[in-house]
Parts: sequence; C-alpha cells; structure tokens
Amino acid sequence: MNWALLPKSSKGILPVIACHCNESGESFPGEQTIAALSGWTDKKVREGINGLVGFPGFEVAYYVTKRGRRAKRYKMTFPPEHEKGRSFFFHKIILDGGNWRELRPVSQALYPVMRYFGYFDQDIYFGQEDSEENSFGPDEFDLMFKSRKWDLCEAEVSTMADYAGIKRPSVYTALTDLEKNFLIKDAGTNDEGARWWRVYLTPPSYWNRAYLNKKIIRQAYKNDV
Repeated sequence: MNWALLPKSSKGILPVIACHCNESGESFPGEQTIAALSGWTDKKVREGINGLVGFPGFEVAYYVTKRGRRAKRYKMTFPPEHEKGRSFFFHKIILDGGNWRELRPVSQALYPVMRYFGYFDQDIYFGQEDSEENSFGPDEFDLMFKSRKWDLCEAEVSTMADYAGIKRPSVYTALTDLEKNFLIKDAGTNDEGARWWRVYLTPPSYWNRAYLNKKIIRQAYKNDV
C-alpha cells in the first residue's frame, strides 16, 4: 500500500524517473524532462520529488555536473527479475507517446494498480476477435507471455480505489480517462458477472507529436510566467 500513500504528483513522476534508470538503478532526468513527460508543472515536479523521499527503494541526492551545475541523482532498487510477481515492466513508450502526460492525476494513480492486479489468460487472449497472434504452439507459453499486448483486470472498484489511494467515485473517472488515452479497454463481463478490463502494456495508439509539442511549449511558457 506504499503507492496509495504517495501524493498524486509523486505518482505522476515516479514512472518517469524509473524509466530513465540505467542498469545500476541510477536516473538523471532533469525537472523539465520529468515535467514534459508527466504532464505536471515544474513546481509540482519538485513537490512530487519531495513526496518520494522515504519511499521504499527510492533515493535522491545532489551532485555537481561537469559544467558546475547542481543536479539531482535518483537511485531506485528493483526486485530481482527471477523473483516473479514482485514487479512488472512499465514501458517507456507510454511516456514517449504522450499517453501518460495526458492522464488525470487519478488516472495516473490507477493505471499501475490495474497492471498490478492484471493477469494473462491464454484462451481469452487468443479468443478475442481482434487478436492477430494465433501462431503459437501449446508449449510456447513463455514466448506468448513476453509478447502479449494486454492483461485482464477484474479487480473490484473498492479494491482499486484503496490501492490507488483515491476515492471510489474517482475510479470511474479514471477508467474513462484511461480508455480515452488508449491504456485500457472495456472487455465486458466474465461468466461470474465481474467487470473485465483490458490493460495495455503498450498502447495501441499514441498522441500526435505536433499536438504534444504544442502542449509542452504552452506548459513551459506557464512555468516561466
């Protein structure tokens, strides 16, 4: 439940910092880069960084660049890859495609939770009408799992609200927003009547680059005013 306790701005910037980590877990994105990719202002980025202080596996320290400028170095400790179930990939294309920065704060809080509760069902995945991947044999599950485009999430609204640290009505707002930004898709209900959602690991669509650049420029202008 550590994620639920974070300020909204911290939830918005943490994936940006994490996606810039090298093999040692060190990350050096500037505040303006974090702002552009997260959709938060420079001021809110600084608040978000402060909100991450003390978060398990996260460290921030200052250093002096080769040009004599003071900058921040972030260090993240990730679970070992062989310990299955303790982590999941957050693909950088979600940031580069503008899908993340276009989300509302409650949606940024909810998406990782839906990824956390997501699961892969081979029969359902290949039974979808728009599934283009049907050439895998019965003994190729690992290959299928690594190349999958989405998982299923059937978590209850109250559970998602608790783990995201948002109010229950906000979950519905976030679900609509996530679908609008190509990160989830309504998949109907299962045989037990539970609501299903496709949760995309990589979005099927992205925002136009020119559109994003205009928004980032306007955002930078507001920061300077």
